[in-house]
Amino acid sequence: LSLFASAMQDLAVRLTGFAELPSRQLALETAAQLDQFCASVGIQIGINVISQGQPFQGTKLRALAEAAGMAIDENRRFVRRDDDGNVLFVLLNQEASGFTAESMRGMSTTGLTFLLDVPCVAYGERVFNQMVDLARRFADVLHGALVDDNRRPLSESALEPIRRQIGQYQAMLASRQLPAGNPLTQRLFS
Repeated sequence: LSLFASAMQDLAVRLTGFAELPSRQLALETAAQLDQFCASVGIQIGINVISQGQPFQGTKLRALAEAAGMAIDENRRFVRRDDDGNVLFVLLNQEASGFTAESMRGMSTTGLTFLLDVPCVAYGERVFNQMVDLARRFADVLHGALVDDNRRPLSESALEPIRRQIGQYQAMLASRQLPAGNPLTQRLFS
């Protein structure tokens, strides 16, 4: 912050202008408050699909993911995007390797995670429902089980509090003029 303030003062002098900067202490306090708020609402929701004996084959995973409009990104995960290119949710391999087009033919895995980044997605409850529906489809087709992070089966009654929590967090973001899915919010939580 000191380097930035000094650089702005130097620039102002070179341009024969004046830079009026807020007090350093106020800026640091504001930044600390924003950081604390972001930490309190920066959650990700994961839904897991685990095998019930037979590993999931890469060719079948790829077919299911691509049929759902997902594509592999540079981070080696399947990504579901909206019409504007914004990430809605991702699909991760629970095992060490990610996904690549080349490796899908010979790979297998015993677990997958669908992941939703709550602050970065507009209409979080709707997107969560889409993600859960897709996770269920994967579980059905692959003969797997839908479970939480503790590997307990996920029932509809277990999903409802998650939906409410997403709505609460997104309302908290909106109250701070940081609507979920907004470009500023996405930058802040990236």
